[in-house]
Amino acid sequence: IARQQYNLLGSHDTPRFLTQVRGNAAHNHLAVVLLFTYPGVPSVYYGDEIGLQGEGGNGARGCMPWDRTIWDEDLRGRYQALIKLRRSNPALVEGGFQMLLAEADTLVFLRDAEAEQILVVAQRGPGTRSSEPIDVAHGGLPDGLVLCELFSGRRATVSGGRLEIGAVPPGAQVWVSIG
Repeated sequence: IARQQYNLLGSHDTPRFLTQVRGNAAHNHLAVVLLFTYPGVPSVYYGDEIGLQGEGGNGARGCMPWDRTIWDEDLRGRYQALIKLRRSNPALVEGGFQMLLAEADTLVFLRDAEAEQILVVAQRGPGTRSSEPIDVAHGGLPDGLVLCELFSGRRATVSGGRLEIGAVPPGAQVWVSIG
């Protein structure tokens, strides 16, 4: 059932999601990453991918603005990268789900399939999470496994059952296994 659940951040019946997070780009990014990496079927309300905002009624139901000069192309590029990741990675299409860490403002979960692993780090707090390594041994990630962060290109290697990714600012990171 979880693979078929319909996941969405906004619709014609709600304020635009970017409006709900008061224009906070990090919180919007976090939510979009969770939408595309969590089990289920992600749904995007038209215009959210280019940064449309608006309250209820016509504010959330206006026509799509086709003038690309007003689009948030960086946000659109992040949606495109996540759509590509979602469509091409077995860990997100049919893989398992395991929560690895739950702190006051931080969640880390693993999506995995036979040939790959994807680690999602979500930091919702106003500050940065410390650079304390994340324990990943209980997720079955072997020492020596190299992961690459989708948006920054940074790499990290599992060592001693832990993954050192450094301090995590508000937002989300997607770490994909290499090899």
